[in-house]
Amino acid sequence: MIQADHSGTSRASRLRRWALRGVFLLVAAVLLYYALAGLDWRAFFTSLLTLSGSWLALALLYQLLALLARAIRWSMLLSPHAGRCIGVAFVGEAIGDLGNTFLPARAGEAARTVLVSRLLGTPLPFVVGTAAVERVSDAVFLALATFMLMWVIPQLPLWLSAAAGVFLLLGLAALGILFFLPAFSHLFVSLAKRLRLPHALAHRGIEVLHGIGTGSRGLLHHPARTAFYVAMTVAVWVCDAAAILSLTRAFHDSLGFAQAMLFLAALGLSSAVPSTPGYIGIFQFIAVAVLVPFGVSRADALAIILVYQITTILQELLWGGLGWLMLRQRAAD
Repeated sequence: MIQADHSGTSRASRLRRWALRGVFLLVAAVLLYYALAGLDWRAFFTSLLTLSGSWLALALLYQLLALLARAIRWSMLLSPHAGRCIGVAFVGEAIGDLGNTFLPARAGEAARTVLVSRLLGTPLPFVVGTAAVERVSDAVFLALATFMLMWVIPQLPLWLSAAAGVFLLLGLAALGILFFLPAFSHLFVSLAKRLRLPHALAHRGIEVLHGIGTGSRGLLHHPARTAFYVAMTVAVWVCDAAAILSLTRAFHDSLGFAQAMLFLAALGLSSAVPSTPGYIGIFQFIAVAVLVPFGVSRADALAIILVYQITTILQELLWGGLGWLMLRQRAAD
């Protein structure tokens, strides 16, 4: 009887997952249809064929610098347990982003935390806590940037303003939880006893709280480190915006920095929620919705986002793969 109950629960859980994936695919299909409606395919392929190689190379360089800035930032959070670990953080960032692109429910986050925890020999809950602080700070930065851009760009899409507001509120709440929840771990212990949670599960929860606390305290109690962390966060998104600017120039279009930052913020906020593999449909819709009002043709907007997605994936494969091989070789030696 118990086995049958477990089997029924498992089957219902699988059905819910498949139903949720079906909803995501349906939404992506609708958005992709909207993005491609009325597309001049000849102009689209002409844009791809006339791509400027020098501007594309510059975009690739900026993407690499953004990835390096992410690694430096994450290594700061990891340093209380792991010391200087930029190389491992670099590989973890690349593999995590690659996993988020193709795996459901942003499973790349789990992959990178497990990988980095094993490579550094540090507790997994601590690594999970640092990764959470990093991602939440990105969401807060993008939401704040979007609100500041509202004063610079009058034609800011209403849906983007609303999304930024939601993410800002959620992000600030999450930051507060990440920074101050560890101080209330005794409340978690009391709650676990009341709910009669299994000892192993309660112990794991306490470990996660302590891990979050260790990662966040490294910033809270050191203003200079906090300032450098914020500077690295700005550097990440400035480099990514510069990559967008270079990519639009590669297609002989011209955007201002504020417009490129807005486009990047829209992509970043949309990628924070579960989506289709490769963000197909979602990113195409955002490219058309954000870039076309700035004077970029629909054909160029779709060509830009296609090349952006391809180059991002290739960077993640290249640096994540090479870094992983180098780390394995070092461990073997």
